[in-house]
Amino acid sequence: MTKICPECGCEQKDKAKFCSKCGVPFKSTSNTKEIEKQENTLGNKKRMALITILIIIIALIIAVTAISLTAEKITISNIEASSFAVYTEDTFTDPFDSSIDYFYYVDAIIEIEGFNKDISQYSGNATFYNGNTEVKSIPLLIEDYYGTTYISGDFTLNSVYDVDNVKIDVYNSDGKLVKSVNTTFTMGDMTNPI
Repeated sequence: MTKICPECGCEQKDKAKFCSKCGVPFKSTSNTKEIEKQENTLGNKKRMALITILIIIIALIIAVTAISLTAEKITISNIEASSFAVYTEDTFTDPFDSSIDYFYYVDAIIEIEGFNKDISQYSGNATFYNGNTEVKSIPLLIEDYYGTTYISGDFTLNSVYDVDNVKIDVYNSDGKLVKSVNTTFTMGDMTNPI
């Protein structure tokens, strides 16, 4: 078998290390194969590293998207919190005797965004305050009414308690607080029952 000089094209013996005509050194075929093998291995490692990085980036994008889709984004708006006095008949003792009760309420529109919009998975609580002193804490009802979701609650007392603010808390099915809103409470006319 013969070698061809890559420089001058002259035929050389198979075992020649240099071209006899121009003196160009020949690379050994075993050495060339080893170099090609190393280059292929290095190329494969680079490709695998790039693929691994791409997989990690794609996994992070999927994770961030999944978190943003399942994140509970809750908005509470159109809050109304007030009170009024009302005549209440005491039919057990005297049907003609009426007393006065003091009615306190809070209601609002609640919007739930994200993956879980099932309102049955949420619960609410309202705490009525006079300054920092708690007057009453009640569970709230969350219900859908013709496509709008409302959160509401009320209570009645036998005497007047001044309330100036109310805090609405919304919890998910795990009992985790997912939204809390403080709002001003407007005391109604408690001297003229309706």
